[in-house]
Amino acid sequence: MLTDKIKETTMNMTVSSLLVAASMTLLSGCETTQSGSSSGQSNDGYSDVAPPQSQGTDDGTVTPAGRTMDDSASRTVSGGFTIDHSDWKDLGYRWDWTGFSGFRGQEKINFINVYDDLIIVQGSRASMTVIDTRSGRNRWQDRLANPLTRFTGSTREGNRLFISAESELFIIDAESGNWLERQRLEEVVNTKPMLYNGQLIFGTSSGRILAHRTDYGLRAWKYEVGAPVVADPVLIGDVIGAISQSGRGLLVSAGSAIGLGHPTIGSGLATNPVTDGQQMYVAAIDQSVYAFPPEGDKHTWRYRTEDELTTQPTIHGGVLYVSVPSRGLVALNPITGSELWIGPDAHGEVVASRAGSLVVWDGTAIKAVDPTNGDLISSFDAPGLTMLRADTFVDGSLFGVTKAGAVIRFSPR
Repeated sequence: MLTDKIKETTMNMTVSSLLVAASMTLLSGCETTQSGSSSGQSNDGYSDVAPPQSQGTDDGTVTPAGRTMDDSASRTVSGGFTIDHSDWKDLGYRWDWTGFSGFRGQEKINFINVYDDLIIVQGSRASMTVIDTRSGRNRWQDRLANPLTRFTGSTREGNRLFISAESELFIIDAESGNWLERQRLEEVVNTKPMLYNGQLIFGTSSGRILAHRTDYGLRAWKYEVGAPVVADPVLIGDVIGAISQSGRGLLVSAGSAIGLGHPTIGSGLATNPVTDGQQMYVAAIDQSVYAFPPEGDKHTWRYRTEDELTTQPTIHGGVLYVSVPSRGLVALNPITGSELWIGPDAHGEVVASRAGSLVVWDGTAIKAVDPTNGDLISSFDAPGLTMLRADTFVDGSLFGVTKAGAVIRFSPR
């Protein structure tokens, strides 16, 4: 240490004083508002939550080591992402915490599921971390299988987590991380599990919808669609709706496994269908948006565009939002398919609503959009984010995933 070296020398007091002064100047110059993963490193090599001295405060700023920040220090680097507090304040949020997945090497975050009490984080090499939603601290971490195993997502029932790989299902205790059961799936699955009355519903590589019983670990039923299903099925009341990559779809009763229709579109999907409980809405690669009722083969309406539709649509509050590259963000009436408005500068996925404005994420920038006419209210770049999710659509918290493997919570102000 510098002080030990000073004691061991025979230098005069003047030189010693100069050295100490220089050291203090250097240390003060290193004090920043940064709280990257290195500041949250734990003894076992896994990154943990950002330390208390770097927590967000009620006014949206950061108080490192008890020092109040001024306007010239309004940014924080945390989890490899630069947080501009004024941008998030204008959007209606403040930085709450930064948590770390602890994934090693080149493993990236593939999925997150956000719940009131915990966040399920799944990596690209079979790792999994459960983060406490309130504090941002890791509850537990595990690697479920060989790093080459492909996982498709997760869901939850009470304290049981259902984690699906292509051919296996892991049932895990949410609190402890203990494995409760490991079950084989009858077919190779492609989609996130959808829970219905003790059964998990999947789309499969062989072109079927598979219902798997979690109590016995056996198939309940399966139904032919005709081509691989890679887009997540949806539940329209008690009816399962799915579209295969050939464009042929399926409507089937979730309870009785009775087929109710085979809707057809002109292509496969790069997005997941959405539903308001009344119809299934599909934004397709064939440049069209479709609405399908829970029975029958025909669409209720079709909205044609000039582009392949690859951005995830959203339905909320009686409005269907679809991003069309050549037009902008389009708001559609879900009953008739007619345009309500077009926001030419508002491209992206509608992820939330905050203080009456839509929050839109286009993969690069975060935007506030007027929900009455699609006008752009504000926008700021968010380089370093790979995902943006909300726990509740209206005035909930936002959770950003960074390229560095961090999960950042932004709470409403």
